[in-house]
Amino acid sequence: MKQLLALLLLLSYVTIQAQDSSPQRIIALSPHAAELVYFAGGENRLIGVSAFSDFPASVKTLPRVGDANGFDRELLLKLKPDLVIAWKQSLDSHDIEWLQTESFRLFLSDPMSLDAIADEIGRLGEILNTQKSAQESIDTMEQARLELKAIAAARQRPVRVMHQLWNSPLMALTDSSMVSAVLELCGIETPVHVENRLSATLSKEQMYTAEIDVIIVDDKGQIEPVNPNGVHVVRVDTLKLHRASPRMLESALELCRK
Repeated sequence: MKQLLALLLLLSYVTIQAQDSSPQRIIALSPHAAELVYFAGGENRLIGVSAFSDFPASVKTLPRVGDANGFDRELLLKLKPDLVIAWKQSLDSHDIEWLQTESFRLFLSDPMSLDAIADEIGRLGEILNTQKSAQESIDTMEQARLELKAIAAARQRPVRVMHQLWNSPLMALTDSSMVSAVLELCGIETPVHVENRLSATLSKEQMYTAEIDVIIVDDKGQIEPVNPNGVHVVRVDTLKLHRASPRMLESALELCRK
C-alpha cells in the first residue's frame, strides 16, 4: 500500500513538473509574435508560424499554420505545440474557446506601445526561462530609444512627415499610430489627426496645406507618392517599421538618420 501511495505521489509530481516546465514547441499565429519569441530567446523552439512571417530567417522554412483570417486547426493539432502565441485582435471568441477546449497554453499578444512590447518580451522570457536573452533585448530597445531622443535634441526644429500608406484612395498614418509615436522620439511630427483612427483617407488639397517636409512610402515600389509640393520622398521597409517588435525601433533609427 505504501509503495502504491509513493508511486501515485511520484506520478503526481511528474505531471505537475511537466505542466510547469517551459514550453519547447511554440506556434506563433502572427508575424510579430514570431519576432517577440526570437527577441525573448526562444527562436529554436518555434515549430509553426503564420503567413508573411519572415523574421528571423529560420521561420521561412516552418509550416504556415494561419493568417489574419484564422488558423488551420487540423495542422495545429498535428504539430502538438505546448504554447500558442496569437495576436489578440485576429482571434474571435470561437477560436479562443476551441484552443482552451483543446487545452493549449495560450499567450494573447497585443502590444500597442514600446513599453508593451518590452513587457511582452519580459513575460515570454519568464515563460520560456530565457530571462537573460529577453532582458538583453529590452536593454537594446532602451538604448535605441536614447539614440532616437539624441537625434531629436540635435534638430533645429521638428520634421513634419506624411506617412503615405496608399495612393488610390490617398491614405496616411495618423498621429495616433504607434509608428508615429516612435518616430516622434526623434523629432518627427505626423500632421494627420483623426480622432480614434490609426489611418485616414485624405484629399490632395489636404496634402497641399499640410506643410510637410518629407513623404514616407514603402520601399517595394507598389505605391506612387502623391506629392503636390515636390517635397523629399523616403522609401522604407514598412513591414519592419509597422511590426510590433524591437525591429520597429531599428527601422525608426534608420529612417531618422536619413
